[in-house]
Amino acid sequence: MKTNKSLKISITLLITVFSCISSATAISAPGKYVFGMCQTRNGAGMDSQYKVMMEEILKAFSAESGIKIEAKFFSENSEFLSAAKSGKVDFAMTSRQDDVYAILKSGKMTPFLTIALYGKKTSKNCIYTKGKSDSVALQALKGKSLLTYDSIDSYIKLRKLLQVKPEDFFDLKISPNAFSSIYALGLDDTTAINVSDVNIDYFRVTNPGPLKGIVPVACSPEFMNMPFFRHQKVPEKVVNEILAYAVNIEKKESLKKLRPLIKMVKMKCIPATKADYSPLIQLIDEAKKKGWEKDFHEWMKYQKAK
Repeated sequence: MKTNKSLKISITLLITVFSCISSATAISAPGKYVFGMCQTRNGAGMDSQYKVMMEEILKAFSAESGIKIEAKFFSENSEFLSAAKSGKVDFAMTSRQDDVYAILKSGKMTPFLTIALYGKKTSKNCIYTKGKSDSVALQALKGKSLLTYDSIDSYIKLRKLLQVKPEDFFDLKISPNAFSSIYALGLDDTTAINVSDVNIDYFRVTNPGPLKGIVPVACSPEFMNMPFFRHQKVPEKVVNEILAYAVNIEKKESLKKLRPLIKMVKMKCIPATKADYSPLIQLIDEAKKKGWEKDFHEWMKYQKAK
């Protein structure tokens, strides 16, 4: 399937915008709230494009609902978490599952919405390599190079899957992002990669070339896609209006410019609850109990010293 360059970029923007929505500043005055966009590692130019897109979405919602919502970036992850935990935000969303865990544990905010992509409301991390079938043995990759994320939640999933320290099983290295990992595997610059399956779904639609010969070896359990959180102080009426708008986003005339992109990634907004994230809480609770966090930080320290 061919996709023009501008459409590919727009799809990337759409996915990133909806995976990076978070909330900023103190609880706003009635009828006025703030959504912030997390800073990415794509540079100032791309961040500016994300901001423009989010402002367009929020402008459309504000015009229809009469609820004023403004966009704002978070440049520091620590600032975002501090605001969420201290009750100084209206809504929040982050793509970091360890931050989702921290917010859930704080008890100040509750999930109320998530996004399904490619028809799935869950995702999983998988180890991929090149092979002739999807029956490549995991043991055959022992000692080989593997690129992975630099996030603790990805490390924990990999640790759980392998039942040993990932750095003891693989020649484990950090990749800047999933796209870089996929290209590296496609070019034979690594033997294996550990990425979320949603990234593979994205490449299948927009750029299948780098996926040639790539097969999954083993995968983590599936976890609910990242939630939108609402603070307990936000009125139910506001939350319900956002839900009503979000679950029908693909039908909104004010967002018809985004409709082809929404259709291509099969995006749906669906209600979510805290119970949907119980498996994530259980996994990270286990990791904390077994000291896997310490192992992760030691591995990261070693990587940075190289």
